[in-house]
Amino acid sequence: MLRPLRRWIKRIAEFFYYQVVAPAMLRLHEWGVWEAVAWAGCAGLLLWSRRFFLPSGDIGLFVSATGAALAAPALAYSTFRHAGKLPKSADRHALLKLCSSWAAAVLVPLAVLHQSILLGYLAVFAVYAVLGFSVLCFGLCYCVGFNGDDALERCAAASFLLLTAMVSARLLGPAHFLSTEQPALDAALFPFRSAGSVVGGLVLFLALLIISSTHYQPASRRLRRRPGRTHRVELSLLQRNLLAAACIFGFLLLGLVSGLDGLANTASVFVVFFLLEKYGEQHLKHGGNGWVLVLLLSLFAWWAALWLHSHPHFVATCFDALA
Repeated sequence: MLRPLRRWIKRIAEFFYYQVVAPAMLRLHEWGVWEAVAWAGCAGLLLWSRRFFLPSGDIGLFVSATGAALAAPALAYSTFRHAGKLPKSADRHALLKLCSSWAAAVLVPLAVLHQSILLGYLAVFAVYAVLGFSVLCFGLCYCVGFNGDDALERCAAASFLLLTAMVSARLLGPAHFLSTEQPALDAALFPFRSAGSVVGGLVLFLALLIISSTHYQPASRRLRRRPGRTHRVELSLLQRNLLAAACIFGFLLLGLVSGLDGLANTASVFVVFFLLEKYGEQHLKHGGNGWVLVLLLSLFAWWAALWLHSHPHFVATCFDALA
């Protein structure tokens, strides 16, 4: 009895959808209305967070973080609409660098505004992503490294300068820059101190481990095979190992002498990695059994897990390298 009525309602709904709703949605998409609404919503959340900034900084931070998180799909939508109009770049990482630059430009002022260490970490990671540092996830496998030799060198140089500046400022005392006697500068740098020291140390020491490996092929060797390319200074394996050892042990000594326990502990971890890397290379170079090496490394990892479990303070200070 109601079947004709259902068919009639279905026809009306289909007509309304295909003749009114769908064309209107498509037209609004072509006119950029949905894009404007998405960005206006994100901006509205960021402005709304100011309402809660003075009464409760945490609530304002959460609202602001929500607006920043929703800006990611908005950026993807804008990229989908406009990226095809841009000229193709020879750099296959150009889009990643562009998105990372945008993320850093958004996160830096938000971190300063809310004095958020979490946003400071995200901002520092975004800056390093622009320089070429990357972390990829393939299911149960995580790949941490760099987008190329140039990116490795950029990240290593930036990290070395960053750590040197931060440690020097700490050792020079309150009479110099980055001191607590300058409230405005101190407030602006506070969200990035922990992130800069921790991430900077991890990136620098990781880059040094890579270049000191026997499996690392310097870029200058490949450039020799390409005519018209500028020749680069090539360091021998011994020189690269001496450079890595000097930097790692140097920051370790600096941390111990100056009382920077976090920096010393972080460098200590990479001293162990460095020694394990050298042992593994010599083990395989002299014809050692690979399965024996795996067994030895597994036993060391088991012992290290037990030691770290009984020394949680060591792990905690590694995430505050200027502690």
